Amino acid sequence: MKATLSIFICIFSLNSNYAVAQENEQKKIVTFSEAQNSKQKQELASSNSKSKNRNGEPVRIKTFEEIKSTKQKQETETAQQKIQTNSENQVSIIILLRHAEKSEDGTKDPSLSDKGKQRANTFALFFKDASIDAFYATPYKRAIETIAPLAKAKGKEVLTYNPTDRNSFAEMIQAGKGKKIVIAGHSNTVPLMVNALIGKNEFTNMDENDYGKIWFLVFKGDKLIDYSILNY
Repeated sequence: MKATLSIFICIFSLNSNYAVAQENEQKKIVTFSEAQNSKQKQELASSNSKSKNRNGEPVRIKTFEEIKSTKQKQETETAQQKIQTNSENQVSIIILLRHAEKSEDGTKDPSLSDKGKQRANTFALFFKDASIDAFYATPYKRAIETIAPLAKAKGKEVLTYNPTDRNSFAEMIQAGKGKKIVIAGHSNTVPLMVNALIGKNEFTNMDENDYGKIWFLVFKGDKLIDYSILNY
């Protein structure tokens, strides 16, 4: 009886000590995200240790970090492809014209003459119902004043560009992707810009008294799909 009681006391003491030890241990709460990542890493590690190729050699399987990195790269590439597709489908309209008649005031930067101002107003009237996104002109009064009435009617400012700077021209065209833009230039710059845009030397410098031509160029992405000339 005494032996049985001693055994019972020992067992009770061990159980009590074990319970106290459990209570004294610090419990760590694992978040769902940590548990999920841990589980995925364990599954990958298990697959790495079990997978073998045809020769019986272990096959290396990508780690969780590598798979995550690859997925991010694929998502980035997909987004870039969508942007490129949208860019290729964008329709751009470029309207180019020479400045209107200038006054003969003896300066190197004359304003428009009365006839030139009348032509500028005619140009604005012609496009009064059109949606125009941007206006560009060389930094000369006659070019700016030619498209200023239309720009004002559309609530836009006339931006200037350097007709002799190819980078300036390229940036202007790039900014006009998917938009309708108006570009005012000169008798010896507008035909050259048109030729550059259509990819062939079709037009030569304009006659000094020729002020009434407007070029319309339509692009889908970078591809020219139509161009025409209007006299106004």
